[in-house]
Amino acid sequence: MTQLTRPVIRETSARDRSRPIIVELHTHELVFREKGRRHRTALPILAALHLAYKLEAREAAKEKP
Repeated sequence: MTQLTRPVIRETSARDRSRPIIVELHTHELVFREKGRRHRTALPILAALHLAYKLEAREAAKEKP
């Protein structure tokens, strides 16, 4: 797999308040913003991974009787 050496910016199909969400992939973080706005929110990639694991575990726990 190719390593990320410079930022990659993509417009997603996800929307918030009818504006597309822009995602920037940096070497150690994800940056989110609404298209046309300057406010950015950064999330460390490890934090995103741990959050995904927690959400997956929560869903698995709901499925068990």
